[in-house]
Amino acid sequence: MKVVISCSKFGVSGGMERYAYELIYGFYDLGFPPTVITRQVDNNLPHLAEFNIKKINVKFIPGKLRDLFFSWRINQYRKSNKIDLLIGCSRISSPDIMICGGTHIGFIKAMNKKTKISDKLQIRLEKEQCKNAKYIVAHSQLMKDELIQFYHVDESKIKLIYPPSDNIKFRTINYKERNQLREEFGFKDDKYYFLFPSGSHERKGLPFLYKFFTETDLPIELVILGKPVSGRNIKTLPWSNKIEKLYQAVDATILASTYEPFGLVGIESVLCGTPIVFANNIGSCEVIDAPAKQTFIPQDYTSLMLAIENIIRFDRKEYTDLVQYIHYDVSIKNHIQQILNLVD
Repeated sequence: MKVVISCSKFGVSGGMERYAYELIYGFYDLGFPPTVITRQVDNNLPHLAEFNIKKINVKFIPGKLRDLFFSWRINQYRKSNKIDLLIGCSRISSPDIMICGGTHIGFIKAMNKKTKISDKLQIRLEKEQCKNAKYIVAHSQLMKDELIQFYHVDESKIKLIYPPSDNIKFRTINYKERNQLREEFGFKDDKYYFLFPSGSHERKGLPFLYKFFTETDLPIELVILGKPVSGRNIKTLPWSNKIEKLYQAVDATILASTYEPFGLVGIESVLCGTPIVFANNIGSCEVIDAPAKQTFIPQDYTSLMLAIENIIRFDRKEYTDLVQYIHYDVSIKNHIQQILNLVD
């Protein structure tokens, strides 16, 4: 079977980019090495030479038109090459299977933004993609609802298949190992540490969390990855490709996102034995149960404080296996099999 997977960037930095990488790698492992059509490649990836990559140069195209050009080039490639299955992990007009990890209309509405010309172009391409795709894989019920409400997609065309996670990399460790990690990161025994893993601070709710953490007298610190942020009860660490060590060391992972179609960091954290404190509008909340999950109302300090107090009372030793509170099989093998079942 000739499989082609499109993605905006072949890399692992997060979101759809990382999902596409894991999907591509999973197809290789199952014996269906796909052709990867992308606009950009992370040349630091391991085993890069093993992948069949076709890079489409879009640098000479105005930014607002790059999605359209990329889609057009993929259509041209399809006309001249035999393809059995085209999976769109980026905005392309005619995939066999469209992967929906977010919608542009949903994002604009959630962020309360004005619709610009560039937004209209992206939405038009998304609508064409929804119309032409044989199946649409929605990564959460939230995505399925948005596809029906905003894009008027027939419900029978949408398949709810939650995204996979690396359950070998993200795993629970013993207390000795965890204590060693806490020492390495400079975590104190009398503090509770809440990891904020974000590449988009405003959308993920940092202003709201920053205000709460800098003003509270609770024995807590917010651990922010990436760009240095200073303040009372705030700790900044550089972004790391060993993020599983941070999940394993902290007391909870926290997000207050305005728009979060799924939030795979929630699954990764729980796989590492660390509970989450998430705003209740985040997609992955629907597949994680308490005690692995504490939720709060977006922008509501009282409900956030209650959720954090529940984590402070959380006895990690009572719950050695939080994975049981995840509703689905997170393996990439299972995920790909569900996708292949659509085209059997």
